[in-house]
Parts: sequence; C-alpha cells; structure tokens
Amino acid sequence: MAGCQRSGTTLTGQILGAHPKAFLIDEFEGVYKFLDYYLDRQAFDTLSMNEIVNVSSKKYTDIRANFSKFSDIQSSIIVAKAPNITYEITDLLKRANNIKVVYPVRNPRSVVASMLKLKHIPMVENQTKRALKSKPLFTEFSRQIEKLESEKTSKLIKAAIIWNIKTSIYKAYQEGDLDTFVFKYEDLIVDFKATLELLTKHCGLEYDPASENYFEYLKGEGPGDTLRDRKIDPSSLDKWKTQLSEAQISELDFMTKRLSEQLGYSNI
Repeated sequence: MAGCQRSGTTLTGQILGAHPKAFLIDEFEGVYKFLDYYLDRQAFDTLSMNEIVNVSSKKYTDIRANFSKFSDIQSSIIVAKAPNITYEITDLLKRANNIKVVYPVRNPRSVVASMLKLKHIPMVENQTKRALKSKPLFTEFSRQIEKLESEKTSKLIKAAIIWNIKTSIYKAYQEGDLDTFVFKYEDLIVDFKATLELLTKHCGLEYDPASENYFEYLKGEGPGDTLRDRKIDPSSLDKWKTQLSEAQISELDFMTKRLSEQLGYSNI
C-alpha cells in the first residue's frame, strides 16, 4: 500500500487484509521493520518477525487472531500498509517480481483538509521531513521541496505540496517495473464492488465476500484513529466543504491544479 496519507490507504489495506488469504500489517504494528527484512535492508530476525505477526493478529476477529509466529503467515499474501515506503521505489524495485503495488489517489481538498484536522498527529511536519530526506531522488520536485523548507510557507500550502509530491510519484511506479494499480478513493466509495473486484484481481486474489464485509473481520483502531469495524461512509467525500474556507480552497486549488486535472479532479 503506497501513496499519500489520508488518501484511503488505511481503508484499502483493511479491505484487502480482511480477505481470508491475506494478512494485514499496519504502520504501528511493525510494517516498516517487516519491509526492512523483506527488502534485505536488515538481516532476518525470527523473534522480531514473530512479534510483528503476534501484534498484527490482535486486530482480527477470525482464526487469524491466533497467529503468533512468522510460519503462521507463510501461505498468506501480506498486505503491507506502508505509505511512507512511497519514496523508496529504488528498494522496492529489487523485489519487483514479488510485489504488487496498490496506489490510491484522492481529491486534494479532502486530503489536505484531513491532514490539517489531525491536530494530535504532526502529519505535515512528519511528511515534510520525509520529503526533504528524499530530495536527491526526486529532483523534479526540488522547487516544491524548497517551499517545504521555508518557515514562511503556511501549513495549508505545505500539505498541498505533500499531496502533489506523494501523489505524483504514482507515475514513477507505473513507468518502472513495479506492477502498480492506481485508483481513485472516490471510486472505491461510490462504486465499491467494481473497484474491489479490480483490487483483488490485481493482488492475485479471488473475490471473497470477507473483503466486502471487512468490518466484521477486524476490530479496534487503525492508523489515523480509524475504527476498523466502521462501514464505508459516503459523507467522507464532502467533509472538506465544512473544513476549508473559500480562501483556503482557492490557495489549494492553485497549488494542485495541474495534477488534479491529470487525475480527473478538474471539476471539484
């Protein structure tokens, strides 16, 4: 699961993770350590991997709740919900034959409004640090990254720049050797079953009603205070209308216009 935060990566991860042949590892459950092992950036450690599986299993309500060691998931497709891996395409290419990338994109108004709403999570600050760290890899974003570095740039504009950068990277995934499925979050909400069928097919899974009823197979809270047993909420598409002022919308649209139009968000 790659892409920009607040673009539907959590929901999509839960939908795929509910599939009986899949196992979801989330950000706070150790997914980045798992990927370090998988991408050969660290020597494999059985005890650490067992702990990742044990922690990740606690969110399940079915037989997967009993998983406690690495061997329990060896026949599963691993759903690695890891939007911060988005910048690390070079490392992912090393295992391109064994990776399917799922890359949701979302209306920038919704993404930025959601970022700004999360007061207790320094979303903009965290993503700014990651963008700056990746500056040498993505020279086409150098001017936008310079604005991220400036203290004069407002939090709204920084959030818009982060959306621009992390959403734009989908092109590099599609142009490389990574098998990448890019889709709109809005399509997942409005045309759920059709989008779900495309998702599962891309991931090499047969359609299963468990994914459609993901909220019955998961419990507790996911990343970003997401309730795992909450059904899809169509009202999420329009929340930005009450969260952003007209002036903010104007600024945001100016910053994101080109990519928004490329993605078909020109009439939002």
